Parts: sequence; C-alpha cells; structure tokens
Amino acid sequence: MAAPPVMGEKLVLVAMLFFLAYSTPSRWVLQQANIGEVDLAPPPDPLASLLLLGFAAFFVIRLFGNLPVALWVANQAPLFVAFFAFLVLSALWSANPGETIREAVVLALVALYALYAVTRFELKQIVLFTAVATTIGVMLSLSFALVLPEFGDSAKGWTGIHSNKNTLGRISALSAINYLFAARLYRRFRSLNYLLAALAVVLVIGSESSTAIVSLTLLVATMAVVLAFRSRRTLFGAVVLAFLSSLVIGMAFATANLGPITDILGKDITLTGRVGLWDYLLTEVTRRPFFGWGWNAYWGGWFSPAHEVWIEEIWLPPHSHNALFDYVLQLGIIGATLYLLFYCQAIGRSVRFVRDVPGAEGIWPVSIFAFVMLQSITETGALFRGLEFFFLVVAVLAVGVSCSPRRPDAPIDQQLTQLREGV
Repeated sequence: MAAPPVMGEKLVLVAMLFFLAYSTPSRWVLQQANIGEVDLAPPPDPLASLLLLGFAAFFVIRLFGNLPVALWVANQAPLFVAFFAFLVLSALWSANPGETIREAVVLALVALYALYAVTRFELKQIVLFTAVATTIGVMLSLSFALVLPEFGDSAKGWTGIHSNKNTLGRISALSAINYLFAARLYRRFRSLNYLLAALAVVLVIGSESSTAIVSLTLLVATMAVVLAFRSRRTLFGAVVLAFLSSLVIGMAFATANLGPITDILGKDITLTGRVGLWDYLLTEVTRRPFFGWGWNAYWGGWFSPAHEVWIEEIWLPPHSHNALFDYVLQLGIIGATLYLLFYCQAIGRSVRFVRDVPGAEGIWPVSIFAFVMLQSITETGALFRGLEFFFLVVAVLAVGVSCSPRRPDAPIDQQLTQLREGV
C-alpha cells in the first residue's frame, strides 16, 4: 500500500502543471523573430529539457508504490495506447526519424505525467492544482501585457509570457474553464475562482485570437447544456452527444467562407489563406496516404517536405491549421483513423461519466474533449507538449477507469482508492 501524497508531492505537481502551460522563464522575455506565421526556432533551453526529465524521474519513483494501479489505469485506454504506439512507430518511415523520435519521447513523458496524476490524485485535486499553477501564469501574463508591453504585447494582440497571441488565447481559455470547475468544486474559494476566470477571459480577449474566443464561448455553452440536461437520465446522453456534434458544425460554420462571419472575426474570406493551404496539402496527402510522413516530420522548415508548401504559400504556415488534416498528413489514414477511434470512444465514455460521477467533476472530461475538438478545427489540436495534451490524457484515463468492468458500480475515486489500498 502506497502512502497518500504529501505536500512536497503536491507542490511538484503544481510546478509541473505550470511548466506545461508556461514553459521556463527564459522563454518569457525571448522575442522570437517572425516570418509570416513561423516563429524562428529559439536557442535550445537546457532548463526545459532538465525539467522534462526531472519531473519524469520523480513521478516514476512515486509510481513504484502504485505500480499495479498505474498499469491497471493505463490498460483502461487500449485505443489510445494503440494510437500512441503507431505514432512512435512512424519513426520507421518518417521523413525525419530523429525529429519523430524526439517529439514522441516528449509526448510520452507528458502522458506519463498524466498517468501519475490520475493514479495518485483525485480529479478535483488536479483541477485545484491546475488553478493554482495557472493563477501565477495569468498574473504574469497580465503584468507583461500591461506593464511590460515590449515583451507581452504585439501589433496583433497580447502575447503575455507566451511567444504568440494564439498560445496566450488557448491557455487562457483553458484556464478560464478550469477556474469555473474549481469554483463549483471548492465552494470556499468560489468568488476567487470566478474573479480569476474573469481575468483569464480578459487575456483571451486581449490576445485577439479568434479561435480562442469562439472556442471559449461554445465551450461555456456546452457546460450550460450538460448541466441543464444531466438530471434527465433518458435524454442527457443524447443531448450531450448531439451538442458536441453541433459544436463541430458551429465552429466549422464560424470559420467557413462566409463574409459576415469572417468580418466579425476580422478574417479575410479565405481564412488567412487556410483554404488554399488545405487544397494544396491534399496533393501531399496522396503521396503517402496510408502511413503519412511521420510524426512532426513534415513541418520542419525549409529543408523538410514543407518547403514546397512555403514556396506556394508566402505566409509560411507552420502547420495545416486543422488537427485532423495534420494527423492524416503525418500519420496517414491509418493513424488518423486510430485517433478518431480513441477520441470517439472517449466521448462516449464521458457521457457515462457525467451520469456516474456527481457534481462538476462529472462534466470535466466531456468539456476537455469539447475543448480539444474546438481547437482542432483551425489549429493543431492537443498533441504537443503542453497542458492541453496532459488534460486530454487525464480525461481519457479517467473515463476509461469509470467504464472498467472490474468494478462497474463503483465511482472512479472509490475504484482507485480501493486499488491503492489493495482492497
């Protein structure tokens, strides 16, 4: 039987969450040169590499006492494991095997962090610790944007302590949603969390990131619908799934070639060139349709396969501006299909999670899946080192545990508690 988490362990988790969301201080004041949409690669950050490995080592040591639990938890998400294994194996046919292996290792470390968190902590504790970590980041970003505009502001919008406005908008939107959950889970700090959520919304608006603004709006609507219908046991599942589908349609509608909507969002009629980009990339997909170019191997600069795209597209796109398109491009039809399988299964399980787990905690996973979906429409989704991927894996594992046939009638926290105690 493993000992419960001590204060030091909780502080390490908070530090890890802050690192995933905001990187290291050396990045906060580093002004990257921009050509089109591309951030020229910053110099290597030894501290970031050291932290990645240091957190992993600490969590592995802490997991030894809960190894049977950790293995059992991981086994509850076989489709995710299959997708991730395919991603790693793509190094065998990658256009840049070294880059594929490097990025796969980074993702594996973040997935390990998520496995550790689910194994050692309750879901509501993860929400609380994330709120603590992002509070520091929100305050720093506001300070950089308002007090140090040479670092935290740009001609296109606030950047805070991030390298670009889209990252600030995305992290701030995710933080705002997490604060709303923390407010409902911890009544003692409800007013404080609502205030912090408002400050995070200010950052989203200040970033002028259209995707973040639309995502946050639709995500709040998702939470409201789930809360309104969750007590109707014969209806809420269908409503949740139908609303998730409507979010896809609504986001696609908001980013389609429709003049009035693009005017509201401040975009041109071709969505800053994305339509033309997608048309060109269709040809690239047909060159390697089944296995793709290898994970993170296509978009590697002028000496990668993407150089032909950059010759055609003068705005130098750093990715496909659509997550599923990127997955087909990098992992082929097979990899993209595996992603859709694990993601759709997770959404289905999250509906049961809403029913089985009372309070705001039960709605958290479906909100994370909705957030990932919304970010996937015109951005890169969640498959990169960051808080988004950590949350995605936590949500996948949590709903997997809740649907386990081992103790189908026990709540997730009770199942994990019993396993930790060897019951």
